[in-house]
Amino acid sequence: MKDSPDHWIREGNLFYQQKKFTQALVAYTRAIDQDTNNAQGWNLKGLTLWELKRYEVAIGAYSTAVKRDPDYAIAWINLGNALFFLDRYREASNAFNKALEIDPKNADGWNDRGNVLRKICRFEEALRAYDEAVRLDPDYALAWYNKGLALSQLNRFEEALRAYDEAVRLDPDYAPAWYNKGLALSQLNRFEEALHAYDAAIRLDPDYAPAWYNKGFTLRQLNRFEEALIAFDAATKPYNIHTS
Repeated sequence: MKDSPDHWIREGNLFYQQKKFTQALVAYTRAIDQDTNNAQGWNLKGLTLWELKRYEVAIGAYSTAVKRDPDYAIAWINLGNALFFLDRYREASNAFNKALEIDPKNADGWNDRGNVLRKICRFEEALRAYDEAVRLDPDYALAWYNKGLALSQLNRFEEALRAYDEAVRLDPDYAPAWYNKGLALSQLNRFEEALHAYDAAIRLDPDYAPAWYNKGFTLRQLNRFEEALIAFDAATKPYNIHTS
């Protein structure tokens, strides 16, 4: 049926895949106008509003999705991530906890829960969440990376290094993992290896200012002062705007 909620959701999905978010929003809105209890439509509307940077309205759509279907784990995760983005950490944690009550085998939910816990400095609990994420999905590169961050914040650099190694093995094109691997190696005074890690980050992202800066610091530790000056100069160029 052409004029049905399912039809409009299919239309919205096509627009969404084409990154035509305004048209997708119109289609999803048509779907939920016809069936206000359609939790999927509300969740998809939230995703589209998020892409349009209408963050608070997106939270409202996700909230409606979980009211219509309280067991909709993906909508709880989307709600949690939206709240996390807006620094509403307690509410985000509650949303992730609800998602995991419904679907305790959801690796994304455990990773996202870890992110909230790490943000509020509950590093041991964050580590347990990341451990669960990689137990459920051993190929989850981002969860391995986040586990490395939590271990680094606990000053457990050898273990952090192993987590970063797994992250770059699974996703060798992820510059932050190479950068943070370099930081862990530097903390272990393994400066030559750290230099290689920073170089890998810079190859992937030539404008990665912290990687340039730490490359300079590492070169200075190795008494390679002229090269260090070049790296420090690259770190201060106006286009190098990374903060982490």
